[in-house]
Amino acid sequence: MALGVAPSLSPTTIHRHPERLKRWAAINAMIRQKNQEANQKTTSEDAKKTN
Repeated sequence: MALGVAPSLSPTTIHRHPERLKRWAAINAMIRQKNQEANQKTTSEDAKKTN
């Protein structure tokens, strides 16, 4: 693993900004839940509209 090639993925960056990663994880979790809810609500509606 070459740290010089991808400094944004280096361990130092991760250790410097753990709160940023936690925030992104929370945002990703919220987005996943919203997408799942939207998919469940619109699957039947989309099928009627597209056909």
